[in-house]
Amino acid sequence: MADSSLAEAWGRYWRADRLASCGGEGGRQYQAAIVEHWLGILDALPSPVSLLDLCCGNGALALLAVRRLRARGATAVVSGVDRAPIDPARWLSADRDDLGRVRFHGDVAAEDLPFPPGTFTAVFGQYALEYTDVPRTLDACRRVLAPGGTLAFVLHAREGITARSAAAQREGIGRLRALGYFAAADRLALRYARGGPETEEAVRLFAAKDRALAELARGAAEPAMYANVGGVIRDALAHLGRVPPAVVRAKIAEVAEHVGDHDARTGALLAAARSKEEVADLFAPLRAADFRPVGDCPEALCGPHGLLGWTVRLVRAGGRGGG
Repeated sequence: MADSSLAEAWGRYWRADRLASCGGEGGRQYQAAIVEHWLGILDALPSPVSLLDLCCGNGALALLAVRRLRARGATAVVSGVDRAPIDPARWLSADRDDLGRVRFHGDVAAEDLPFPPGTFTAVFGQYALEYTDVPRTLDACRRVLAPGGTLAFVLHAREGITARSAAAQREGIGRLRALGYFAAADRLALRYARGGPETEEAVRLFAAKDRALAELARGAAEPAMYANVGGVIRDALAHLGRVPPAVVRAKIAEVAEHVGDHDARTGALLAAARSKEEVADLFAPLRAADFRPVGDCPEALCGPHGLLGWTVRLVRAGGRGGG
């Protein structure tokens, strides 16, 4: 999928009541190990803090920063940028007070940050940097980071559980799309008003596809997608005769688009995931210049089910950096 189409897919994704894109109870926040990791870094930042959250989405990391820094009594300004046209205050039903404390900037590429040099004392990214042109983004981060400032990232691990889950999801999406389920549902909606043999044929075709969908779900590692898709499509078709067929067809097309978007996002995740050695190589130029690592570069971040990602924490020479 072209970059513009992927950006549109992410834009549609963030037009919903969700904070995080990978993990967390009900999509509201990151997994506990990730939260604890960031809390430790936030606690080490000297006040005052001017923090930038790269590829921020609807602001999960930015909100975590606002709350922790406030609890610390630190003076803080938190900003977030994302290439998608984000508008968290419009879409999120909760967190509105703290959302108002974050300066969100949509339609902003991480490679071209629109801030003066030395604006921030910290630049963070949670599953963010690896989706960008990394050398250009790190150059941009270095430009906007003040002396003594902290760069901190969590990156997708090629060997990690998130990448494995994405691969399984993408395989399931491929099977669903190959099934022709949406085309059969659309054919039924289109033919419904005509009656006669063509409608009966469309009914039989969709019923066969629906049974095949149930078979796919029974053999899938993650059957929820099939169940969700089938439930929405069957509900839409049940409205034939009560709403115009065009309305039903629009709903079918919407679900198909969501599935296509999910395919694009999981594909991007798999392309972005890096090995430990690759992550080390990405940050070698900064380490050779004026940044020192805090701990290993990178370190493994693990949860109860395995590897969640690679963490990197670097402090720029000069000024007061996080310990």
